[in-house]
Amino acid sequence: MSIDKRDWVLIVLATRDDQGHHPSRCDMLRLQLALFVIGKKLSPSPFFLFRSHHYGPFDTAIDECARELTDSGQLERIEEEGGRYVSYRASDAGLTAAATASSELSGEALAYVWTVRRWVLSHDFGSILSSIYERWPEMRKQPTTGFVPGYSF
Repeated sequence: MSIDKRDWVLIVLATRDDQGHHPSRCDMLRLQLALFVIGKKLSPSPFFLFRSHHYGPFDTAIDECARELTDSGQLERIEEEGGRYVSYRASDAGLTAAATASSELSGEALAYVWTVRRWVLSHDFGSILSSIYERWPEMRKQPTTGFVPGYSF
């Protein structure tokens, strides 16, 4: 078995910490950033193809994977403020699937996943983006130039 993109989403959302605690829920932006950083170090294949976006490195395939995993019952989608804020967490089925998929990773790789997830969940979004832009400046979205009628910059 090889680890596919959906497995990576599950592994990030479901890997228990070093004390065996169930992982916290995670919003889509932080999930995107976690997977970007993990991909840079672990270089798995197949993996996501990130592009610079207004909110940092982004791949729409991560959102698609989260929807598919929610539809299959492996992720729980949590909506707050009438759906304005959405986060995900692994269901019991997702925890089981992630444990199976993560058995293909080394202990060192799993520890790195846990470290990155803890980092994105414990820092504010701005400081995470600043750290990513400092390390990978090519991921900074370039401002739009030129005149756009009706908008002032």
